[in-house]
Amino acid sequence: MKQALIPRFVRPWMILPAAAVLAIVVSMLSASSLFTYNNSGSTPCVWPYNSNTPLEPLWKNDPDYPPTGNYVSAYSQARSQWDSSNTPVVFDHDTSQTKHKFGVRDLGQSGPLGHTSWWCVAWLYKRSSTSTVLNSYHLDSESQTYKKSVATHELGHYIGVRHSNVTPAIMNTDGDNDVYYNVYEDDECAVNSRYSHSTYPVTCDD
Repeated sequence: MKQALIPRFVRPWMILPAAAVLAIVVSMLSASSLFTYNNSGSTPCVWPYNSNTPLEPLWKNDPDYPPTGNYVSAYSQARSQWDSSNTPVVFDHDTSQTKHKFGVRDLGQSGPLGHTSWWCVAWLYKRSSTSTVLNSYHLDSESQTYKKSVATHELGHYIGVRHSNVTPAIMNTDGDNDVYYNVYEDDECAVNSRYSHSTYPVTCDD
């Protein structure tokens, strides 16, 4: 019987630790029932924050593609949803900064309802710039509730959480935008898990 060959660069003492690490990673991926914990893939790109003070994502209207008319209200209503949620989030309107912006732009028929992009200071994992754009091609003809829903969803990404599998959550992509437009408990848990804060514990069950 042939003996199984182990690659030359693998030593017996390496196998057990590697298996243990793999088991830990698998358990981390499968343990939680909260789906909005991390929106940034392998990079934990977060806003600077302190566990005892508000989380204050900076924003200003994009000077190149500024919101107008009902879009101003949609963004305002979206900010109010997050500001009044059971999280430390309080959006900070700072017109002097140039890195964090809300806009409205025709992204075309093939474009998404909205899109949020961000960049990090790699060695600090801190947010260096953020941009949310609502697609006027799709949203111009929709109701104000619909616009608010999309804006609230995109500001969830702006804060740094991903999509949720929980139906009422604003971060769920399958909900009816004329019905689901409020920040839900799962959304709050996502923020509170991502930004640990003394006043806002994570209340959702794993």
